[in-house]
Amino acid sequence: QHVIAHVNVQHDCPTRGCAPTALVHVRQEREETKTAHRRVAHTDNLHFIVNTASLHNYTHLKDVIPADLHAPLPAIDDVECV
Repeated sequence: QHVIAHVNVQHDCPTRGCAPTALVHVRQEREETKTAHRRVAHTDNLHFIVNTASLHNYTHLKDVIPADLHAPLPAIDDVECV
């Protein structure tokens, strides 16, 4: 009932090995056309990418995303600092 935040996610196709396999015809005004395009067949429904850097509601989302997935990354390695 109460929406706290919206988030846009994309399937993680590059690491999951998804590929455009299905050929589907484009529909226009409820009519099937001769134009066709490939539809991506996703390998699972579990792995998604969230661009947290561009979110205005990150404070809400960090509570539901595992900590190891949103931990800040150092700009340079400790070895490079020395």
